[in-house]
Amino acid sequence: MTVTLSLHREHRNIEQSLALLRDLLEISSTDFHALASDLAAHLAADEDVLYPAVEEASAQVFTSQRAQHARVREAALDASKCVGDARMLRARIVELAVAFAAHARLEEGALHACLESRMSDASLQVLAAKLDRVRGGVAARCREGSSPAGGAGPRRDVMSRECRYPGEARRSDRQEWVEGP
Repeated sequence: MTVTLSLHREHRNIEQSLALLRDLLEISSTDFHALASDLAAHLAADEDVLYPAVEEASAQVFTSQRAQHARVREAALDASKCVGDARMLRARIVELAVAFAAHARLEEGALHACLESRMSDASLQVLAAKLDRVRGGVAARCREGSSPAGGAGPRRDVMSRECRYPGEARRSDRQEWVEGP
């Protein structure tokens, strides 16, 4: 499977998860945090692996994609504050779904075409492996955290930087990153 097909499928899976959560009568915190963990892993892989690779291959900085990530992260944080209030959480999930769909379409347009036209098959395979490693590591860290009440379970702040790489600075000095709260 190509890296762009894999990213396309990941986008559709997250969109489907958002739609399923939106349509549930009761949204459990476990279900929401599983989605948020997957979303955090996806965003981290984009920001730490995909975007730098595409920017290096194209000599462009993709600021609109990074800004869209900030909107997705903000929508996810807003939704996380509503866990326990089904009506408000459902409304925030709808907003998150809209923001994520915009992210997916933007990325699948410019970035995927750039990847396929400017990188060799071998480079794309290496990129796919790096994306998988980052996604897996971030998802595991998010799911290992403690719940807001102090018990075991997923952390409420899965979209925060602490869930990703505690204390780690961004790797590139030529990029402007929009940090979440």
